[in-house]
Amino acid sequence: MDEKTSQTLEEREAALARREEELARQQAQLAQEQQELHRRKGLLDNGDPNFKNGKEKIYDRLPVTAKQMDLVVKVLEAAIVVVLAVALLDKYLF
Repeated sequence: MDEKTSQTLEEREAALARREEELARQQAQLAQEQQELHRRKGLLDNGDPNFKNGKEKIYDRLPVTAKQMDLVVKVLEAAIVVVLAVALLDKYLF
């Protein structure tokens, strides 16, 4: 009975060692992925905490709220639809 117990104990220890090795491998892979994500993010903003992309800079120059900007965009979209409708009607009706 002692031999059986010692064998199962050795098997458990070996399984535990394999799990620990797998966990260490996964942690190393996760650390590499995090470094890669941080490197990619650094390519965009160069680590500057006050970084703004070009679109944000343009919106900062305009003294309008987001609702006002949405309204302007909707009006321009409606104007495009009207121009296209008039062009199609002119082509097919006249």
